Amino acid sequence: MKITAPVQALGEIELLAAAGADEFYCGLIPREWHVKYTVAVWINRRGPQGGNLFTMSALAKLTAAAHRLNRRVFLTLNAPQYSREQIADVNEVARRAAEEAGVDAFIVSDIGLMRCLKSADLDVEIHTSSLSHVLNEEAVRMQIDLGADRIILPRHLSAAELSHLVRRVPDVAFECFILNDGCVYEEGFCLTAHNADRLHAFCRHPWTRTLRTARRATATYDDWQRHVADYERYLDDAGAVACSGAPLPGGALAPCGLCALHRFSAAGLHSVKIVGREAPLTKKVQSVRLVRRVMDLVDRGASERDTVHEAVAARGDRSSCLTGRACYYRDTWRPGWMTEASEESTGGATP
Repeated sequence: MKITAPVQALGEIELLAAAGADEFYCGLIPREWHVKYTVAVWINRRGPQGGNLFTMSALAKLTAAAHRLNRRVFLTLNAPQYSREQIADVNEVARRAAEEAGVDAFIVSDIGLMRCLKSADLDVEIHTSSLSHVLNEEAVRMQIDLGADRIILPRHLSAAELSHLVRRVPDVAFECFILNDGCVYEEGFCLTAHNADRLHAFCRHPWTRTLRTARRATATYDDWQRHVADYERYLDDAGAVACSGAPLPGGALAPCGLCALHRFSAAGLHSVKIVGREAPLTKKVQSVRLVRRVMDLVDRGASERDTVHEAVAARGDRSSCLTGRACYYRDTWRPGWMTEASEESTGGATP
């Protein structure tokens, strides 16, 4: 498996590569886009205040630096959708990024843009963004028909579901999220924006629920209540820091999918993505090193149990591992193994 790392500046390439990154993804917002559409209309899934380059020459220098280290660079063009006029402008950005900057792939969610890019016959791969919400085998095959070379699966699939897809469709590369920035909603179904004045991500503001049914004595209602309670606990724990990019109170990075690396390797997953183009360089380097440490153990043939033990030790935050609240892929959470790993790190004393 490869580690796909976020980058937003030329000076980050060498340090992230040294930490263990195999490939990079970045964003570009040309200044002429701001002039024409204002800063309220984003060309990709990150706003103008972080996570983006601003000139084609900066992108070309970054790509050249990565290529000198035999690393590839992918450009995000993954707004959920574009207008007809915007697609024409994005196509021009893509053409220049391929011909002048030499990027290796575009990360795309808008099907119309994907079709345009394929018809342009650029020597660049197409990676389907997680915003395309590919959840099953038929959706995968549709994306392949549209020209996808790689599919980035949404973070709400379980490890079992993700591994099943990878095995069922071996003729395309798959990528999934492994660390940081776990939005509590499914991005492919979220039609809100993060750029409302003084509001930012409104889903992070306090909210309440109101019951409007008299049919409370049912299994469906009880199941719904359990889901809501679990969701609220998630907001209080891992979800509370997901959008901010901050670590958990214990200092560990979250959300986290390190315990799933063994299963993903066995399934034949192509790459795992670290989220956070806008994050500080120190956090990016820490994230890459953390994933590399556990992945190297998997590559050496460690068991799944030993992989989990190493992941808990590497993260250094026993409490979040024991509760499972920091997990991307909660079907890989094994309380018994977590307890063993915690006891090993404390000489037999549980936290």
